[in-house]
Amino acid sequence: MRREHDVFLCMERSDRATARERVRWFSSGGLGCRVPCLVERCQGESIRLDFLCESFHIVRTSEDSCQRENERLPLMRSGRTSSVVAVCLLIGMLLMSACKPPKSTFERYLQYVDSPKKGLRKAALEGLKDMKKKAIPALKRAIASKDALRKKRASIALAYLMPKKKVTVKALLMQLKKERNKFDRPPIVRKIGALGPKAKEAVPVLEKEFYRALSKQEYSTTKLRQVIAWALLQIGGPGLDVLMKALYHKKGTVQLWVADHLSVLGSKVDPLVPLLVERLKKKGSHPHHLIAKLMSRASSNALRRFLAPLQGDDPFLREGILRTARYIKGRDGVVVPALLPLLRLDKPMEKATKKVYELILVGSAFEGLGKRAVYDLRFALRHKKVEFRRGAAVALVYFSKRPKEVALDLLRALKDPDASVRTAAAWSLSSMKSYKSNILPALKKLRRDKHPAVRKAANKAIKRLMQKAK
Repeated sequence: MRREHDVFLCMERSDRATARERVRWFSSGGLGCRVPCLVERCQGESIRLDFLCESFHIVRTSEDSCQRENERLPLMRSGRTSSVVAVCLLIGMLLMSACKPPKSTFERYLQYVDSPKKGLRKAALEGLKDMKKKAIPALKRAIASKDALRKKRASIALAYLMPKKKVTVKALLMQLKKERNKFDRPPIVRKIGALGPKAKEAVPVLEKEFYRALSKQEYSTTKLRQVIAWALLQIGGPGLDVLMKALYHKKGTVQLWVADHLSVLGSKVDPLVPLLVERLKKKGSHPHHLIAKLMSRASSNALRRFLAPLQGDDPFLREGILRTARYIKGRDGVVVPALLPLLRLDKPMEKATKKVYELILVGSAFEGLGKRAVYDLRFALRHKKVEFRRGAAVALVYFSKRPKEVALDLLRALKDPDASVRTAAAWSLSSMKSYKSNILPALKKLRRDKHPAVRKAANKAIKRLMQKAK
């Protein structure tokens, strides 16, 4: 007689437990009661299910397989209904459900807080917001857990449910006043600067702190001074006035420290450019080398705005900018084109359109620019515009100690189609006595030029060259 509906229950230890199976009610053959089991009905296959710490292997088999497993005792047979067994299974299933409760609403929401899908993420956060009173304590407990993923999700949800309060300037100033640790003060100042123009009421306090830190001149206060300078730039308006006042301080050491801190900020010093130009209009002593240090780090547009008054009519401003331009480092591509138009000469050529003193300042500015300026001027000798060629020819007179290439370029400029360029080149060559053997024949040839001003310039250049030779 075949016993196809015999069910054997064998207990064995298993390290691999399957996930929760679907709950099914099924009737096993001749059983007289219905037993809830977490099993899949499969003919001839074995299914594992979790039951407390053990894994039960439920086998549904035929008579042949039953004979092969005769060492296992049948717990239930068809036709033999045992109410005790049914009750035991029911209790077991209840215990199992107690060990693995279904996920709560909070856990389901928390699971999707960091979902890549925007809709799921937003729905989860909104769901947690609806149950805010219960969710916040649970999230705080989750942050304290050891699970890194759970901690991350809890922090995201908590930041959404409890947004940070807006920090006021007064609160930050009180915090700065109470804080005496020199390492904890810069972050507070940075927060004040991050508020921008809204923090104008903090300028008097920052000014006092700035001068107090400058008076100490210790390495430990360097960070604080630099952060205060950045914050004053971010605030603008009265903050910029404080920086200008410090840059023109009566103590040279204070000026130097302020310039150092501002130069580190690079193009963030651009808002100071209009104030520097206005200050250079006034008579008096100016820290030209320190202003040049700031302009060397400023953006190209800011530097062009700083040099733009060179084309204006204010003599004091032109002089101040020229004195500053001499010390500007590494910005020849912007400075040289701004200086070239100042080197225009009238007839007779000894008289410049500007003051002779100013022309000397232009030359010293070119000399201060160094090798890069020589390269730019030699390139300008081949420019399309006459003004650039003429200006470059005049400017190269200040590089008489430069290499032979400068003299060769000026000799080529003697053949320029424009008479003013030839005149300027002749005047510049007259200062280069080192290459007299090459220059004299070219100048003598220039005496036969069609233009009278060029002939006159050639005669004066030869005379000057011969006097220097003596």
